[in-house]
Amino acid sequence: MNKDKKIKTISKNKKTTIALPSDSLLSLDFKNILFMLAIVVFLNLCFFPSNKMSVNHTLNGTLENGITSSLIINALNMGKSDVVFIGNSMLTRGIDKKKYKSLTGISVQLIGTGGAESAWWYLAFKNGVCKSDYHIKTAVFFFRDNELTEPSERVTDDYKSGIDILCEANEPLLDRLAYYNDMSDLELMISNHWPLYQKRKDFKMGINAAIKKKINKSFSNAAKTNIEKATENIFADTNMNQQLFTKYQFKIDKKTASFDFDFNNKVKKSFLPEIISLAKQNNIKLIFVRVKKRRDLIPNSQPPELIQYVNNLNTYLKKENLVMLDFTNERRIKEENYTDGDHQDNMNAPRVFTQILADTLPQYYAK
Repeated sequence: MNKDKKIKTISKNKKTTIALPSDSLLSLDFKNILFMLAIVVFLNLCFFPSNKMSVNHTLNGTLENGITSSLIINALNMGKSDVVFIGNSMLTRGIDKKKYKSLTGISVQLIGTGGAESAWWYLAFKNGVCKSDYHIKTAVFFFRDNELTEPSERVTDDYKSGIDILCEANEPLLDRLAYYNDMSDLELMISNHWPLYQKRKDFKMGINAAIKKKINKSFSNAAKTNIEKATENIFADTNMNQQLFTKYQFKIDKKTASFDFDFNNKVKKSFLPEIISLAKQNNIKLIFVRVKKRRDLIPNSQPPELIQYVNNLNTYLKKENLVMLDFTNERRIKEENYTDGDHQDNMNAPRVFTQILADTLPQYYAK
């Protein structure tokens, strides 16, 4: 009995039949699978052991330039400002605190760090602002799009240490919403046991460093420090073509339009209800400010799902007697005001966002 498997190939003028043993095809596939599996195992062993993800918070850890709850409390007690602004680098890089005070006569405390999202804001508010001996009358939260209802955004990897140093001994709501909210079993398993996945950012940084090192070697006659500074300046985000940068981000935002913008469902699993509850308990008035993204420079660039989401968010806040100010259509904010990403900190352009806030916010502050 012939067990050979025939493979037919077609040429222009004739048909050719090649006979190969069927077991050779099976062994070839099996060998390839074994080879690829061996490579994956070897690479993982190179970075073993993996840092198993858990919700064990390093309460007394150290982080260079990290913001702790005690640091927030001390700053509020010493500063004695009635108003605090809470956010991320959209806030800390986008607002000139000194100029704001000169325009309004009101001193504010900025509480924020790069990459902070709603989990960080919740902890800073709960463990910092609400526990200050000096009573804060108004807290203003700065956000983009659906950040207020994304509790698990930026709470792992490099961001986890910033979360940890804001934690108290027991943070059940943080753990439930930030770490187990919508993580699938597969994602949890990969985060726990795949070292290569955990090292992905290190690989990216290594590739960037290798490119810059190659450039530096091309100018062996120049001083090393001068070459490094020149390289950093050349590759700085501020030197990008701003129009292309805006179009690029617009494309990215279009891809993310398929994400879940069901506000009524998302809000139940977010920190927003607890933030509102804490504010009521501590007699703090809340204001929410939606920041204009670079994408919003392009007319009609917001997807319909996001528009509906924001409308539902606004309705929800109004029912709680809270104010939301949306500056995404503010025409005074132009492309010249941006540097990298959505940061409005171009020192060669007027600090328009600071002026807009000075004109708008004070009327809503608690008296």
